[in-house]
Amino acid sequence: VYWHQRGEGLLRLPLPCSQLTLMDEIGGEPLSIRTDGDASLLPAGHKRYLKTELPEEELVRAFARAEIL
Repeated sequence: VYWHQRGEGLLRLPLPCSQLTLMDEIGGEPLSIRTDGDASLLPAGHKRYLKTELPEEELVRAFARAEIL
C-alpha cells in the first residue's frame, strides 16, 4: 500500500513493471504502469496497492530508492 501525503504526484520506483501489479483496491482490476528505463512510474495520490512476488527485502530497498516526481 502506498499514497501521497500532500496531494498528487508520480512515484518512480526502481523496479521493472513486469514484476508489479498495480490496483486501486485489493483484488481489483490491474492498472497500467508507465515505465522509465528499468523503473516503474506509479501514480501517487489516493491509496493504491502493489502486488509482487519479489522478496520483501528487495521491495523495501526499491522503496528506499524511490523518488517523487
